[in-house]
Amino acid sequence: MYFVYSGEVEVLSEGADFYCPKREDVLKAGDVFGMVQGLYPLQIHNYSYRALTIAVVLILKRQDWEYLLRSFPDSNHDIYERVTSLEFTI
Repeated sequence: MYFVYSGEVEVLSEGADFYCPKREDVLKAGDVFGMVQGLYPLQIHNYSYRALTIAVVLILKRQDWEYLLRSFPDSNHDIYERVTSLEFTI
């Protein structure tokens, strides 16, 4: 999972022209991406991401995420429940 700490990150999808991706959104400080893929490892990535400005993006590796979920079992169910209510988009 990735957390935008500062700066801006653009969300890109394949446009009609492979060399000219389509901008779908711009993420700012406090936004998260890759959460669905962090929880469901076989879920594909539908978008690409690119820094639009100088950005600091924090990374939570899968093994660290799994450790946190095991360490806080009461939160585990709540997290999965909230994520399933999200659309599987960005």
